[in-house]
Amino acid sequence: MAVGTNPAIDIVPVEGPAALKTVQVLFEEYWQSFGFTPCFQNFGEELAGLPGKGAIAPGRDADLVAFDDTARFTVDPSQLEHRHPVTPYAGQTLTGVVRRTWLRGRAALAAPAGRLLTRQ
Repeated sequence: MAVGTNPAIDIVPVEGPAALKTVQVLFEEYWQSFGFTPCFQNFGEELAGLPGKGAIAPGRDADLVAFDDTARFTVDPSQLEHRHPVTPYAGQTLTGVVRRTWLRGRAALAAPAGRLLTRQ
C-alpha cells in the first residue's frame, strides 16, 4: 500500500496543548515499545570512529562539555535554538544542562562564531 493511502489513518496538525500532550504520550509509548530510549544510541562508539574525536589525548580535538546532570529546567519552545518551532517536550521539566562547551580546546562563546549555512 502506498504511503498516505490507508483510510484508517487520518493525519491532522497538532492544535493546542491537549493535542500536543497526546502526541507526546504516543511518541514516548512508541519508542518505549522498542525497549530503548532515542537518546544517542552508541554515541560514544560512533564518535570514537571519527578522526580526532572520541578521546581526551594529545593530538585529539578536545571537544568537551561541562554537563550538570542534576540541573532541571522546563522546556519553553520560544527559547529553543533550532529552526523547528515544535517540540514534544514543551512544558515538560527535564534534567541535565550543558553548562560550558569547549571546541578544539577553546571555550565556545554564547554567540555563534563562523558563518551560518542556510538552505537556498
